[in-house]
Amino acid sequence: MAHPMDPRRRQLLKLLGMIGTGTALSQLVPTMAQSCSDSSYFPPDYPVDCAPPPPKAAPVPFTPYSGPVVDRKSAFTLTSKEVSRLQAAYQALRDLTESNPDDPRGWLHQAAVHCWYCGGGSDGQAGPEIHGSWYFLPWHRAFLYFHERILATLIDDPSFRLPYWDWDRWGLTPSRQMMPPPYSLGGQANSLFDALRGQSPSAQLPPRITGPLITQKVLTQTEYQTFGGGTGNAGQLELLPHNHVHVWSGTDGNTMPNCGTDMGVLATAARDPMFFAHHSNVDRFWDMWLAQSKSNQNPTDPTWSQQSWTFYDENATWVSIQVEDVIHTTHLGYRYDTLATTLPTKVAVTPQRITPQIPNAVLVSGRNGIALDPKGTTHATPLPAPGQNGALMATPKGKLALKITGIHVPQNQSAEVFVFVNKPDVGVKTLDAALQSASFAGAIGAVQATLGPEGHHRHARTFDAVIELSAATQQLILKDKKISVTLVPVDAFGRTPSRLGVTYQRIELVRI
Repeated sequence: MAHPMDPRRRQLLKLLGMIGTGTALSQLVPTMAQSCSDSSYFPPDYPVDCAPPPPKAAPVPFTPYSGPVVDRKSAFTLTSKEVSRLQAAYQALRDLTESNPDDPRGWLHQAAVHCWYCGGGSDGQAGPEIHGSWYFLPWHRAFLYFHERILATLIDDPSFRLPYWDWDRWGLTPSRQMMPPPYSLGGQANSLFDALRGQSPSAQLPPRITGPLITQKVLTQTEYQTFGGGTGNAGQLELLPHNHVHVWSGTDGNTMPNCGTDMGVLATAARDPMFFAHHSNVDRFWDMWLAQSKSNQNPTDPTWSQQSWTFYDENATWVSIQVEDVIHTTHLGYRYDTLATTLPTKVAVTPQRITPQIPNAVLVSGRNGIALDPKGTTHATPLPAPGQNGALMATPKGKLALKITGIHVPQNQSAEVFVFVNKPDVGVKTLDAALQSASFAGAIGAVQATLGPEGHHRHARTFDAVIELSAATQQLILKDKKISVTLVPVDAFGRTPSRLGVTYQRIELVRI
């Protein structure tokens, strides 16, 4: 039985010239699946081909923005005039897709940019992956910059800037833990509205997703590798609030017919205008982290700073931009009106000098992959003295970190996994309390990249996670004279996942 034609699907097909051409709709609409676990199923309006339109000329080098530097503001503090301007900009973006479907600046092509770099459409084709590594932050900053300039040009207002959703700020009125009202009120008449969200406008993000303890865990990572990502590992900013807000905001990944879209699947996430407010706040975290301490530094490796990508700019010109072009927001014409956040009221500080007393140690290793139990998994080992059980005679120098290697998350699944040290009794029911303990180390996981069968897309969803361990966590290890790591998976609602295909190859204590 064919799936009923969705109104948005009909609009997309019309824009793509597929209605009125003699093409049978039954050939364009997926067959009804029985559940979201059917690997052959794609939702009614799932993107097919996300590749950018072929450029007409070679890319031109990026030129720094020459206009005034203007603040990006919280979506909750926009004036009524600013809200109207924001709505007008996205309406113009949507109108451009309808009036000129081939224009690379239009709504659907803008959404496809993220799809191309983050999983691809149902044709199985995709560009270079930018999640799970040190390119996560600079690529998204570049994407938001070009998106912002396109919107400003469409409404002929150079002062236009994207707002941010400051979900990390607690105790404010209105609550920052609900979706920003400009995006959630007014229904289809509001160009910022998206019907494919999994939460009501009044729903509140729980503390386990964006609470002060989560923010603290992210901002107290002292190396870019553990904060923003490394050459082969995702950072805690991506793995904790970024991923979890995506999954919470999207439709329920287990519910037909949408199975996680829009925000809950990377291939469709940028179809929701709220995506850009979410990522503006992720981008704000980069500035927050750098401003927190002079010792917090970006990578200096030219492999990072000279990495380039290409985007269509506000004039539909194909532009090449490098990481080094986006390091300073003022070179892109914006700054954040505030870097304020909410942290725990009491923060225990333990001297870092205890680090050298803890040797490196392997907790578990399995070349073929170790399956994570949906109810949680614990691995433990005695803390070896230097020279025993393979430990080094001299404890290595450097910052102590937990490294989880070879993490594999199926393309068609999301995974949120909290990581605890020396707390084997933690589970879903005790998770919130455990997050307040020194045992809480961080998180691993991923946002669902695509729908369709595993292996249908060429992106390898295998990556590492490196989590810097706090002094308080190190003190626990010394006190207990052992090290255990407990992995606790949850779904978008904080429950035990109904399905989970996460595997990993190795967990160990390392120095970074």
